[in-house]
Amino acid sequence: MTSKQEERKPIQEDDELEKGSEDEEDGGMHRILVEIVSALNVPRMDVKSESDPFVEVSMGGQVLHKTKHINDSVNPIWTLETGSLFLLEFAKDSVDLEQSAVFFVVKDYDGPGKKEDVLGAVAAPVKALLNGKGERETFPLDVPPDVLEYNKKKKRFVSKRSKLVLRCKPASIEEYHFIKTLDAKQHGIFANETFLPPRLSNVKSSEGTPQIAGWGAQILATQMGSDKTDSLLEQAFQPSQDWIEVGSGTHGRVYLEVLGCNDLPNLDSPTIGNLNNMTDAYCCLIMEDSIVNTTVIKDTLSPRWLPNDRRAFVFHVHHPSSQLYIGVFDHDKVTRVANAMKDRVHDPIGRVLVNLTHFRPGTLYTLHYHLYLVNNSAEKSRAEQAHNGTLTIRLRIEWGSGGDSIQQPCIKGNDTKNMLIEGMLPPHVEHLAVPNRHDFRVAHYTIVGKYDPQKFNLKTLTGYVEEIQTYVDEEVITMVAAAALTILLWRGHYEIRVFGKSVLVPFHSMAAFAWGVLVTQNYNRFLSFLLFCVAWFFLATNEYRRSHPSPWHRGKSFAELLGALLVGTICGCLGKCVPNVGNTTIEHNENLPAVQAYYDAVKARREQQAKQKEQAIEHAAQMEQEEMKQQMQIDSSAIEGVVNIATGPKDSFMGSMNPLKPILHPVQMILYQVCRYLRITKSIVTWEENYYPFWITLCSMLGALLFFFIPWGFILRWVVRIAVWVVLGPWMKLVDWMYFGKLENMTAEEKKQMLEDDLRNQYQETLARRMRSEEYKEDMVKLKSMLKYLFGKYLLEVPRFRESRFLDYPLPASTAEPVVDALSEADLNVVGQICGQTLTGPMIPTRMIQEHPLLTEEPEDTTSFLRVWGHSVHKSISSSQLKMEEDEPTKGEEKPLLPKTGKKKKKKWYGLFPRLRK
Repeated sequence: MTSKQEERKPIQEDDELEKGSEDEEDGGMHRILVEIVSALNVPRMDVKSESDPFVEVSMGGQVLHKTKHINDSVNPIWTLETGSLFLLEFAKDSVDLEQSAVFFVVKDYDGPGKKEDVLGAVAAPVKALLNGKGERETFPLDVPPDVLEYNKKKKRFVSKRSKLVLRCKPASIEEYHFIKTLDAKQHGIFANETFLPPRLSNVKSSEGTPQIAGWGAQILATQMGSDKTDSLLEQAFQPSQDWIEVGSGTHGRVYLEVLGCNDLPNLDSPTIGNLNNMTDAYCCLIMEDSIVNTTVIKDTLSPRWLPNDRRAFVFHVHHPSSQLYIGVFDHDKVTRVANAMKDRVHDPIGRVLVNLTHFRPGTLYTLHYHLYLVNNSAEKSRAEQAHNGTLTIRLRIEWGSGGDSIQQPCIKGNDTKNMLIEGMLPPHVEHLAVPNRHDFRVAHYTIVGKYDPQKFNLKTLTGYVEEIQTYVDEEVITMVAAAALTILLWRGHYEIRVFGKSVLVPFHSMAAFAWGVLVTQNYNRFLSFLLFCVAWFFLATNEYRRSHPSPWHRGKSFAELLGALLVGTICGCLGKCVPNVGNTTIEHNENLPAVQAYYDAVKARREQQAKQKEQAIEHAAQMEQEEMKQQMQIDSSAIEGVVNIATGPKDSFMGSMNPLKPILHPVQMILYQVCRYLRITKSIVTWEENYYPFWITLCSMLGALLFFFIPWGFILRWVVRIAVWVVLGPWMKLVDWMYFGKLENMTAEEKKQMLEDDLRNQYQETLARRMRSEEYKEDMVKLKSMLKYLFGKYLLEVPRFRESRFLDYPLPASTAEPVVDALSEADLNVVGQICGQTLTGPMIPTRMIQEHPLLTEEPEDTTSFLRVWGHSVHKSISSSQLKMEEDEPTKGEEKPLLPKTGKKKKKKWYGLFPRLRK
């Protein structure tokens, strides 16, 4: 044994690990996992600021643990970074559980070498800690009298309600291992398992590459919108050879292949060593709690990702309404100077937000999207923005309650019913952690865009104002006027087929006339009519969307989703009687002339509206000038020099507003929240998001049907009768004698006591609401700290709803074709897995990771694993049977993320890709 191996100390002995926190033998050890959660209403001891509290833990006169101090806070929250977790270990026979206690002393930090004031203390019985179950427990702080007297002299609010919040429970083997290997100064200890950085492509194309048969193997070179039909393009459309599983969801899978880009801008300049230096393109893909990057294609403006490149991913999805973000970047060399000086190391080219709710399972999509660099409110429409090329992807979705990995494909036909049920509620808040600063900037642009709404920008501020005005002027008024004319004039709008011919039927006018007759004859139908109006409105907006000439804008119809809910699958049987319902086949450039005519009409209408608005502004300015002439009686030549803010140059005026940033930045944040809610509302109302409006429509229709048969007039009549007899009857005198009379005859002390009781009840309700808010805040702060420690230092939030003003739709060159067979292991060669970042549970959360059976050394019948802090543990193995497989490395030696295995039959995969990370 070498000296280096002799110096290595095991993390824990095998016999101790087997015992864990359980009392399996006499003379064993008690191991208690303790979390110092937070403190409430800590007394203030600093003169000009609040306290800087920290907690010192001791037992039997020995200091066991000390947290870091929280600056300037009377309600501190300790996290993993500030030492909230520690392990309390002692032998069973060494401590009297009935009499012993652990002391938690809250002190005020005043600097190194200075005396630390004691703010309060808690004596927690050891037995209570040992019997804990990890739930949040509040202990009152015993505040010293001198602290109370000091705060009283300073006329500060001193409360006896100062509390310390703890969590405790017996430590499991995995938690013991986690605490023993914990180093709070590190970040991203599992970043290699949850983040896949970009890498340079080393795959060379060959002229004689044979075509590979399989799902989606189509050579559709003309769909790229280019005349380049070279071998690279043919190879790019062949099926991918290597796939990577991504995420930890269990409700469905999204199969995505990045095929290529066209007409990208050149963001690189020629150098002496490389005169042909051009854009080095790669894609960043984010969905829910997962982030991956493709390979980098160097020196080309039309990159093609070949079948051997890292381009194919299987995203395991938690929620059917989750969004897929794709960002295209120019890869540059990452240096310390560039990372510190440049805003972004990798220059953004464009981004795409893929709306998965419009796509149907059992269909293979080849999609082309325009890439737009800017996606903020300063631009009025997509037509006014210049795109930076196109992106081509191939996509397929499977929903169902099948297996957790590719080894167990989703059930045939796809369980769309469960997908709809899951879509009733919004997805959970997802946070994404990345290890490096430049990777954070890439992920931030992919999700948010070029302009950060949190940062002050005059262009963004004015863009929010224009966006709100656009909703009111262009969209709301135009739609309401068109809908009113359609109903009143009995214009046909819904197309049905009668004897092979298309007929437009005015269903809206028929429904309005029928309801008008019903309500005027029987007012009991009024509440039913109100609920029907909600459903009617959503059905009308769905019909309006379905009338779009482009099949990529139509989405799913209400009838299609209702059939999926009742039958369990989405099928095309409704398409025989209703056009464009359940149709999963979309041809190349389908209905292109009608689409172009539609966009030309929209462009002409917007130009006309802009011209009318301009004329109205000029007319208002002229009227204002005329009024000023009449009132001030001055020469018109003096008025001509006045610059009107609405029509004159704005740059100088806006530039002068920069010193008003402290005032305008809060206004910008308010406008951002308003625009954010308007965008979410618009996405629901216009059926951009399919599942929420479907459930609103269905519930409204069922409520209208139920209320239709309820005799509201009879119920209202008897409610009023009962109210009159109860409230206005002579027996109300008894109420006066028994209640109000006693109130008037109460003494001052009794009235004071009753008032105190009422105030106490109100206080308890307020305190309960505050405690719920504090618990939520604590959970979020601790979750973010844990995510940073586990997955990366830089954190950003993934939106739950569609918050982008402009939405991306596939171009007319995109295609869709139905497929029958579900994908299985034989179709895909899975070479790796990128785990999701979803954490569950308090104190030390658990990562639930779906592993591919071919990437592990477990038996073939193994279907699911629980990966807990570096161990791959089969669910049937008890915690007492788990053995340590690694010793703790010495200082300076690389710390292994996962234990090594002795078997060599199959290569064990732990999230490190030697093949993919070259």
